Amino acid sequence: MSSPNIHRLGDHQNYQASSPPAASSYFSSFRQQMSDYVRRLPLISITLPSTLFAVFLLSCFLPLIPGLDGLDLPILLGLWPRRIIQNKEIWRIFSYPWVHANLPHVLFNILALTPLIQSFERSNGTLKTLWLFLILPYTLFPAVLYLGAAYGLLPVLIDSVVVGASGWFFSMLVWQSYRVPHFSVFGFFQVSSHLYPLFLLLILSILIPSSSFWGHVAGWAVGHLHGYGALGWCIPRGYYFERIEGWSLLERQIVHSSRWVKAEVDGGLWLPVSADGTGPGVGGSASYGSAFGQSLLGNPSGPPGHAPSAFPGHGQRLGDTL
Repeated sequence: MSSPNIHRLGDHQNYQASSPPAASSYFSSFRQQMSDYVRRLPLISITLPSTLFAVFLLSCFLPLIPGLDGLDLPILLGLWPRRIIQNKEIWRIFSYPWVHANLPHVLFNILALTPLIQSFERSNGTLKTLWLFLILPYTLFPAVLYLGAAYGLLPVLIDSVVVGASGWFFSMLVWQSYRVPHFSVFGFFQVSSHLYPLFLLLILSILIPSSSFWGHVAGWAVGHLHGYGALGWCIPRGYYFERIEGWSLLERQIVHSSRWVKAEVDGGLWLPVSADGTGPGVGGSASYGSAFGQSLLGNPSGPPGHAPSAFPGHGQRLGDTL
């Protein structure tokens, strides 16, 4: 009987086994996708998250400087009702979204907020996004509601310091719920778009008990006011933003930037409201958000892209008040 050929482990074999793709190829592909995603972000959508992270780094390194070892930016800039009312530290009303308690806090807010801001900025323009987040509705009004709760129904909040951009996230998420019928919960099942923010409120309060539930509720309430149209009085119409974009200095230096979304041209997602043949055509937005944004929000009922239409009537830009 002939003995079989025996090969020691590691000897060369005359066959080829299929090897799985190298992990480096996945990393390279992911890095390329993220690079493309960041490169396409509009101006506010890239500037605001970058600033949030820069302020967090500043809050980490400032105490290391001799003489500043006692400086705590979240305490200095956070929404502290007692200090605002008694010490007249009014800056806290506008500074609290920019500071965060720790690294997971700021990273979660950046990842959750960026696709929402991008979707809004692409359909409403850069100036309107700047006004909404940095100047009035989404910063001032949640702070006012929180102060009212602290000195009204919930005095326990008087010495509770609120920090972070989670209020912006809930305001924008609720506003978005008025424009899509449902959201997908991690791809497993779908819920009503109006119930989804409440679902997140409860989940966050359970998983992160230290999070500011009432601060999130204030942002949630302002989002409903915006979606319902109750904030139209403090949000200028697109016409005024278009006039500002026409200022010579702004137009020469910024408006023609590839990241700038104009109030009427690039952000021209219009809804037809009449068909008398006297109004302009319906503009088309280049895209609805992004794949990253849709994975968070669920798939909207409309298509991912909107082609220009020949509709001859008047149009109302999505986000403007009728």
